Amino acid sequence: MSARLAILRTAIAARPGITWTTGRAWRLYRAHGIPQRRTARRDLHRLTALGVLTEHGPADARHYTARGAA
Repeated sequence: MSARLAILRTAIAARPGITWTTGRAWRLYRAHGIPQRRTARRDLHRLTALGVLTEHGPADARHYTARGAA
């Protein structure tokens, strides 16, 4: 797993009840010097494929929650 994905995965684990959007992940990444919104979107999809997140909503309002979060 890349260091970038580890940053996101750690943030998700620290607050499992939070809803993750591309915007929220992008703000986290910008704080770590990772500037591209597309990267945040792609990494949310990757963590969904790995079983870390569950995807919700239509394509134009997608959001994610930690798998198993209440």
